[in-house]
Amino acid sequence: MKALQEFAAEMPILYAVVKIVLVLIITRLLAILLKFILKKAEGARAKLTKRPNYIGYKLLNSVLIIALYIVGVVVAVKQVPALSTAVTAILAGSGLLAVALGFAAQESVGNLVSGVFISIFRPFDVGDRIQIRTQDITGYIEDITLRHTVIRTILGTRLIVPNSVMGSAVVENTNFASGEPTRNFVDVQVSYSSDLSLARRLMEEVVTSHPLYVGPKPQTVFVRQFDASGIALRATMVTRTVDENFVACSEVRQKLKETFDANGVTIPFTTVTISNLGELSVGQEKPEKKGPPDQTELVRNKSDD
Repeated sequence: MKALQEFAAEMPILYAVVKIVLVLIITRLLAILLKFILKKAEGARAKLTKRPNYIGYKLLNSVLIIALYIVGVVVAVKQVPALSTAVTAILAGSGLLAVALGFAAQESVGNLVSGVFISIFRPFDVGDRIQIRTQDITGYIEDITLRHTVIRTILGTRLIVPNSVMGSAVVENTNFASGEPTRNFVDVQVSYSSDLSLARRLMEEVVTSHPLYVGPKPQTVFVRQFDASGIALRATMVTRTVDENFVACSEVRQKLKETFDANGVTIPFTTVTISNLGELSVGQEKPEKKGPPDQTELVRNKSDD
């Protein structure tokens, strides 16, 4: 201890630098330990509740780590006597400083508060598929920070959405109801000359026989409406997840086309015939022009009079 005091008296600047470095190293080690403890605690909680809270864990981890580093920096700076008085004065006026920063960073504070509320009420979690209709955004929650939420779109791109937007928007979450299956309509038209009862029976068999289908059997195929080109039928594809539903609907539509063709059920389609009157064969007379005469004909008629 005496040697340490002599070292501090002889080389005060170096002694202060050593203390600052030690404080920062201890702060870093405490941050690693805190992150490890939080991760273990979240894992234990997820096993008990059967529902992990990744967003809450990430936000709590970020807030505590930032607070720990702030305390570490303040303690490190106070090791320098020349800066200790300035730090004390700043801390004494921290209330006024907080008000000034609040006015200067209202948007950032709003994002932070929204992130905390998202963590508490958990309208979505990492991995959930969501849709924000007002922003025309559809994708999967990939990450959330104190400021923003990262959404991975269907195309594989990433959208960085401020938490204030996520907290105030109407979010459609297809994974919110745990264990609930996903439903989607399969619509098809048949011609008026086709056997309607046969078409409904074939459609019910194709939908309910798909390996990803988990809905009721048998299923009612509804006659939705009478269109100009045919009769609209509707069935419901029920699967465990949204991704399975996309695959199942695609395969069912293909199977419906093949089954209808094999059983004489016609799917109507629109045809367009284009005729080019400007191209006439040799010897063919130009068709007589109908409608009011143009200006050249009017002038010629007046001159004839």
